[in-house]
Amino acid sequence: MSVVRKDVVLRDYSTFGIGGAARYFIELRTVQDVVEALAFCRKEGLPFLVLGKGSNTLFDDRGYPGVVLLNKLQEITWREASFTVGSGYSFSLLGAQTAK
Repeated sequence: MSVVRKDVVLRDYSTFGIGGAARYFIELRTVQDVVEALAFCRKEGLPFLVLGKGSNTLFDDRGYPGVVLLNKLQEITWREASFTVGSGYSFSLLGAQTAK
């Protein structure tokens, strides 16, 4: 699993630039990271939220008492006439690549 960080200030992950600290913060880069992070949340009995790019996301200045899971799944697999894209992949980059 990715590193579990404590007390990460959320304002750095919001386009609004506001918000207190998350009790725990995990960057998800692989499907295995997702599985292990959810197991951690379940084991510790903590709520979680999944964060993408942070646009239109407001965090409370008092922070978040659970686990913030930052979606960084950026894998892309091309097959003949189709492709599979990780949910954290950039839409603008995907558009540019598929337009070629």
